Amino acid sequence: MTGSPTTQPRLVQGPVSTGLLRLSAPVILGITASLGAGLLEAFFLAQIGTSTLAAYSFTFPVTGALMSISLGISIGLSSVLARAVGSGDHDQIRRLASDGISLVALVMILVSILGLLTIEPLFVALGADETTLPLIVDYMSVYYWSLLFLAVPSLGANALRATGDARISGTIMVSGAILHIMISPLLIFGLLGLPQLGLEGAAWANLIARFILFVVTMSVLHFREHLLSYSKITLQMVLHSWRKILAVSIPATATNLIGPLSTAIIVSLLAGFSQETVAGFGIASRIEALFIIPLFALSASIGPFVGQNWGADRHDRADSAMMLSYRYSLVMGRIRCLAVGYFSTGHRFALR
Repeated sequence: MTGSPTTQPRLVQGPVSTGLLRLSAPVILGITASLGAGLLEAFFLAQIGTSTLAAYSFTFPVTGALMSISLGISIGLSSVLARAVGSGDHDQIRRLASDGISLVALVMILVSILGLLTIEPLFVALGADETTLPLIVDYMSVYYWSLLFLAVPSLGANALRATGDARISGTIMVSGAILHIMISPLLIFGLLGLPQLGLEGAAWANLIARFILFVVTMSVLHFREHLLSYSKITLQMVLHSWRKILAVSIPATATNLIGPLSTAIIVSLLAGFSQETVAGFGIASRIEALFIIPLFALSASIGPFVGQNWGADRHDRADSAMMLSYRYSLVMGRIRCLAVGYFSTGHRFALR
């Protein structure tokens, strides 16, 4: 028995700043864990050799683009779901959550098939050569199979944030990162009697960790939150939900693709110097991402907060949250620029 969704509009009362902080803090932990796991994985791969690290770095624009597609759908679901939570429409909450899962599953399956058919020409266009291309093919051939298991937990975490519950979503993100980083060295280096798979092992570790997280996320959404129901549905109902989600998802995906596309251009240019240059860029980009974690967390939190208050006709709170977010982003941006400028200038003087 599924029961009724336990979702109540939790973000329409209390101080705006407190509500945003309550949403953002677990996300900061989750993103920090995910990026930290990626940095550790890059460190492990660097122990094997520069070619392995270069091959791994070549995948960043493509995996970033794939994540942007998943993130775009997640943002769309989070937006419409938060408004439904704010309005108290429990039937609509369940319908949107269920149809959002089916939408991201369909999109990821189609993208995976397309990706598997275009691995070699795509990465040759990015500048991979005979030393890195075989490694990339091994990695991406496994990675594409994990896309579904990557996208659903991400979408589930966004759905939970849309209901105002950031603790479980943060726990999901942290758990996935911990699982990944526990399994990665075992398959990369062949520890505990396992085969030494190198870069391909990193992909298998990602697949295994994401599959476990997929099962846990679906269980939480269905049994604990009662957000999923696939009974008494029609194609017309599903298409109606998909249209509402895609109305937000398409522009969100387009915006998020700007970063991976620019990274792809940079990688292709750097490949003209050497494969080792691409490896260096990969490490630098992993470290750079750590500096904007608070902004990532805020961007993941402001949508659910505004959505719930908009759905509850609390436009004053939605406006206050937006203004507070703008001010916070400006302050954080200035601090980051000053810090980077200071250390860069000091480094140049040190070189002289």
